[in-house]
Amino acid sequence: MEAFFLFLFFLIGLVSSLYSYFLLAFLVPLILYLSLYKKKKWKVLLYLFFTLFGILLLLFYPKGKEGSIEEFGIILYSKENYYLLTTMKGTYYIYEKNHDLGMFTIAKAKGIGEELSFSHYESGVDFKDFLKTKGVFRKINLTSRKILFDSPIKNTILKEYLLKYLDFDSRIIVSSLLFGDSTSSISHTSLNDLNLFTIVSVSGLHISFFLHLLNNLLTKHQRNKTKLFPIFYKTFFLFLTGFRYTIRRILLLEILKQIPLKNKKRLTYLERLSISAFILLCFEPYSLLSQSFYYSFPFLFYLAFKPKKKEKRKLSFPLLIFTFSLMTTWINKGGFNLFSPLSQILILPISHLLFLLSFGLFLLPQIAYLINPIVKAMFLILDGFNSLSFFVTTGSPPLYFVILFYLLYTLLPLLETYHYQRERKCLFFLLTMSVLLFSLPDPFKHFSFHVIDVDQGLATLIREEDKNILIDTGGLTNKDLATECLIPYLHKKKIRKLDAVILTHADYDHCGSLESLKEHFPVQTILWQNDFLTKEENSISFSGLKIENLNDYHITKDENSQSGVYRFTIKNKTFLIMGDAPKEIEAKLMKDKKDKLACDYLVIGHHGSNTSSSVEFLILTKAKEAIISCGENNKYGFPHKETIQNLQKAGIPYHRTDTERTIDILL
Repeated sequence: MEAFFLFLFFLIGLVSSLYSYFLLAFLVPLILYLSLYKKKKWKVLLYLFFTLFGILLLLFYPKGKEGSIEEFGIILYSKENYYLLTTMKGTYYIYEKNHDLGMFTIAKAKGIGEELSFSHYESGVDFKDFLKTKGVFRKINLTSRKILFDSPIKNTILKEYLLKYLDFDSRIIVSSLLFGDSTSSISHTSLNDLNLFTIVSVSGLHISFFLHLLNNLLTKHQRNKTKLFPIFYKTFFLFLTGFRYTIRRILLLEILKQIPLKNKKRLTYLERLSISAFILLCFEPYSLLSQSFYYSFPFLFYLAFKPKKKEKRKLSFPLLIFTFSLMTTWINKGGFNLFSPLSQILILPISHLLFLLSFGLFLLPQIAYLINPIVKAMFLILDGFNSLSFFVTTGSPPLYFVILFYLLYTLLPLLETYHYQRERKCLFFLLTMSVLLFSLPDPFKHFSFHVIDVDQGLATLIREEDKNILIDTGGLTNKDLATECLIPYLHKKKIRKLDAVILTHADYDHCGSLESLKEHFPVQTILWQNDFLTKEENSISFSGLKIENLNDYHITKDENSQSGVYRFTIKNKTFLIMGDAPKEIEAKLMKDKKDKLACDYLVIGHHGSNTSSSVEFLILTKAKEAIISCGENNKYGFPHKETIQNLQKAGIPYHRTDTERTIDILL
């Protein structure tokens, strides 16, 4: 138990270094305890030391440098088109297409160090945040590199050998089960919609299943001879998956299990878990922010605290897993598919079978001809479940609820020591009340405006009382932005339907997601800029919300000149959305509709291009704040320097989605 408390206070230190206010919640009671409790004061001081160690670990963590760099280091993480180079001054991200550098390669890199910058969008995987969990804050724009030691640990040739007979979907599933590769590129959305990515990714569940199966096949004498086999087996997977975080945790737990203590005793599971978590966080303290950490360790600590009553565990264990996975789904998706638990139950044995067959590819690659139909059958089942579309929109739970949920989840085993039935009743109550609390229709009236991060594009959401209106949808040629960005975002906001989708013009980055949005989400009305021209005063009203199109000049020069310019007022705050309207349209508006340009919030035209947003126009709007919707590190170089200078000359503070992500204005 002592190891757990030491780890707990170390964890408090880490969290406190990220969120300083967090420290006060624990330090004050600890100091009070220290002053009142005289016995074993050294123990309390030890707790304080571990807390301080956690704080200092993050405070002095090397984050790399910018400017000219010439560093040598070791590669501890290597993927197809990039690798992470760990040096004395920090770990750097280096992009190098189709490189052949394996794990533990020692290299000297020369180039320019910069802040990380990658394209992103709302609800999508943020690669910058992913790298942060690995302690990476800088990248090197490589000019040259020199290999000092070329590691033989390379999976490229092995992958080609094992996967050559597999079709596309099977190749991705097997790569995930053997090498821990991402399944995000798979053509089926069922895995994501039913929350099954973890089921078809190599994990402790698959590895433990194989070891359990092997253990049952061996005699007692053979088991004694193969005591160290789990360590070698897990080490093999560690190298195979490129030192995947989950496998490191599993291997550490196994090594600690084999360490003998006095009187031939072994470390308890709680002690092993606490020590392994401590070691992992010492080497990668920012992994505290990773899904691999906070999706697994709370559940594992629950198991560590739970009394060993196998006959009773059978009754509540499935419910426990479901409640835990349910919360993680709510956080990410703002809801859950009712068929997700059933699909998980059905797919788990198929996943175990595919894992065994995938392992068999090492002996006979032709096993692929057996894997292909199984994968096809699996997706037929999943697509059938997913087509029913029983998705319950709950909205994203607030942070306090998530913390309370995980706290109760971890403490529930303590109830079992008092009365087991009480634990089951608490679980059921917690689950049902949570579902009811978040799935019920939203009783509140919302007044807000949101510029959604859709990478290089524009999508804005108006929430006015019980009305939800989307102006523009964004659009990416390589992504289904509706299913990957807009719909998850709307679900998180507890929005079940859109009263209207209004488009400024026909450019793909403004309307490209419309068709997919219509297929997957209820939309009552769709309006284009020309639809306003047939209405009185070029305006349309939605239960008191009046949206007016100021651009009625019928200029056919180009699509941007035809862009709608929408003006509306919510709770005495006026908004002006410029779409892609150029300076030519701005000049006409200044001449003819000067009295309608004043606004509180201005969405800058054409993503911050210098073809829009003249100084004269900006001054005339008298905007309190401006918002620029553009993609990080976009190929156009938006927002343009001239636009930023014009905003500064006009004295208008501004926000940008490429650096600040989705901009939420609450009224």
